[in-house]
Amino acid sequence: MHSVIAPPLPKLEYKKQKIEIVPSFKYLGVTITQKLGWGLYIDDKLKTIRKTYNAMKTLFYNIPKSEMCLRRRIFLAFSLPHFIWLMTTWFFFSENQQQKINKTFISGLKIVYGLYGWDDITTLILCQEKTLQDYIYAFWLRFSIHLEKSLEATSYQHTWTAFQAITTLDKTLYKKFGGESQGTVVAGGNGSGNRLDQLSNPRYIFVDRDHSVYVSEYRNDRVMKWIEGAQQGIIVAGGPGKGNGLTQLSCPYGVVAEQLGTVYVADLENHRIVRWSKGATQGRVIVSEKGEGGQLAA
Repeated sequence: MHSVIAPPLPKLEYKKQKIEIVPSFKYLGVTITQKLGWGLYIDDKLKTIRKTYNAMKTLFYNIPKSEMCLRRRIFLAFSLPHFIWLMTTWFFFSENQQQKINKTFISGLKIVYGLYGWDDITTLILCQEKTLQDYIYAFWLRFSIHLEKSLEATSYQHTWTAFQAITTLDKTLYKKFGGESQGTVVAGGNGSGNRLDQLSNPRYIFVDRDHSVYVSEYRNDRVMKWIEGAQQGIIVAGGPGKGNGLTQLSCPYGVVAEQLGTVYVADLENHRIVRWSKGATQGRVIVSEKGEGGQLAA
């Protein structure tokens, strides 16, 4: 097992009571999960991860092995958000919870990579880690140069000053950190709702080269684009309410945007990946339970 140094933790507050940050992450994990009742939240997150992988495996069955680009997009939409969430919150978990996450996450990765993943060399590299903590370490070891992170010989350090977003289910806002003493709201922040200046249960984000933030909203069944400095967002996918029509989404999760503005959305409850071109009023199903290009009935 590698020695990993955790990211510096923010100031925590629960019901107007400050939470003391202690050096022992095991103690902190127990404090948060047991004393503050985060155990149920974590259990729900594990269920979501399992559900996501089941949906992803179904989609991968219908993708030709030659469609490498499409596979990568689906990986970004489904797997990467969960991986980032686990990576940044790993030290909040108790030892028992870490074991449960390891079993679910790593087994899911091995199934997807081993059966329908990338090329053989990449599959071999990504599947040889035995635990999520090893996987995290290996991830930083291989990609730290590209991500402009600093790395020590046997541990990673949370030293980036790039654009990092943190989402919560309660506050419906995103914060921008860059070595600053406090965050800046870059999306939402005006309470839960469906106005263009609000978010409701935001799930995942994508940040493009212009620092625009794409946010998938679980309860509003839409994807919003927030241009840097804007006071309200723009609906780029979904919006007319929950459903399976080509103008609708049902509990969108992962989202990826191309440079020209095309958006790919993991439409979780409809079990499909939908592509929305810039300015389009409806999406195009590029893969679903019916196969590539299959469209579900409206």
